[in-house]
Amino acid sequence: MMKTICGIILAAMSAMLLSACSGAARSSTGKADAIDGRYQSSELRELLEKTRAEGTLLGHQDDLAYGSVWYGEQGRSDVKDVCGDYPAVFGWDISGIERGTGYTDDSVSVASVRKYIAEVAAMGGVSSVRWKACGAVDGESRDAALDSVASFLSWLRDSRGGVVPVIFQPVFDCDGADASMIRPLWRMARSRIANKAKNVLYVYSVSNPDSVADFERQYPGDNYVDIVGLEMLSDADDVTGYKADFNQGVDALCKFAEKHGKIPAVTAAGIKGVKSPDFFTSCIAPAISGRQIGYIMFWRNSWKDEGYCFVPVKGHPAADDFCKFVKSDKVVMCSELSAKNNS
Repeated sequence: MMKTICGIILAAMSAMLLSACSGAARSSTGKADAIDGRYQSSELRELLEKTRAEGTLLGHQDDLAYGSVWYGEQGRSDVKDVCGDYPAVFGWDISGIERGTGYTDDSVSVASVRKYIAEVAAMGGVSSVRWKACGAVDGESRDAALDSVASFLSWLRDSRGGVVPVIFQPVFDCDGADASMIRPLWRMARSRIANKAKNVLYVYSVSNPDSVADFERQYPGDNYVDIVGLEMLSDADDVTGYKADFNQGVDALCKFAEKHGKIPAVTAAGIKGVKSPDFFTSCIAPAISGRQIGYIMFWRNSWKDEGYCFVPVKGHPAADDFCKFVKSDKVVMCSELSAKNNS
């Protein structure tokens, strides 16, 4: 996905774990706190470190906000509707927050996103936030946009007023862009946001990589990244091709994560419409099996278009397969994560 710098600059956040795909790898310092042990998000990091060895957390974008042909129904979730449990990781996109309209580009109010994140915390789940700020690339407009995001992140609270740690992805859709421009932007974004928001873990993601070199190309450096992510979305009918590409992407992700002592995660995945009745058990499960991947985020379902879904709903040909996938011992749902968090 080729993007201009205007469309590149920022997006969502992820968790800091200093182990790679093959196990408990450490940074070159040998310390688990190699990046910044002062983060209020250290407990989230520790939780993810613990659960990663046991299974991959299942995530779904905008899961509480809307789903397949519904919007804003309290407590509703397409994942829960079809499988009986909420996802462990909930994805949120706050792109557009810098405009000050009170709404994101996904037509969800900023206040609602805050409320949903508090609800997720109460359930024992994890929230991952992304932000893409078009136009916020130069001078004061860029700095003001970054400050608006930092303020949002730093003021996330649970029902008792406690700070909620979140995963954040500040730069995404970078493929093909000039690394000499992306790296400074990434570093600047991380540094400016980190000055105000101490509850954040940062994820660096690459879309549709062919090899480890694709991860290396724009990597801002180990001191700026907490999690390394893979993004692979498709609207094609070629499930076989997607499976081959997904396997290749996961392999490159894991090799890069191991080399740099980072946690690997799949930050966006799926085929629009879920074109195969056994997509999850035959395509996704084999690729992530045994990899110790932190989480996998399936993309959103649309309230406007029943055919725009990345998680099947009741009656979909892939619904039973999806339930079989999420009930695997190697996939962790919200109730399971909550139990682990409280153990």
